Amino acid sequence: MKVGGEVTPETLEPLGIRTYELIESCIHIGPKSKTSMDDMYADILNLGKIFGVETKAQDLVTGWQTRLAELTKGVDRTAPLRVFIYDSGEEAPFTAGAFAMPTALIEAAGCTNIMNDLEKSWAEIGWEPVVERTRRSW
Repeated sequence: MKVGGEVTPETLEPLGIRTYELIESCIHIGPKSKTSMDDMYADILNLGKIFGVETKAQDLVTGWQTRLAELTKGVDRTAPLRVFIYDSGEEAPFTAGAFAMPTALIEAAGCTNIMNDLEKSWAEIGWEPVVERTRRSW
């Protein structure tokens, strides 16, 4: 679904289709803080409530939080590895910005998305910014 598109919660409601939009997607309808792992956890807990499986959802979230803490315990966050997320595109790459969940995943691993200041979830950008931002880490 996209703002101004044909398929929206409002167009689906008369058909008896209720929708849940992921917190990550809320950037399309108003200001939002940068995406974090807490957004993903909240979405899973919300979906657990919707489908009546709250305990399973809580167990998933707790397990992920524990596993993430274990995996990143020894990560040196003083000089994070710089990462570029390439989704698709040849003439211009399609990538994740500050509001996309992959940015939160990269940061949780102790790294930095080189496009973390792009105030979008996903966007097409030029190759020039990729090259410039990649050079900064050399």
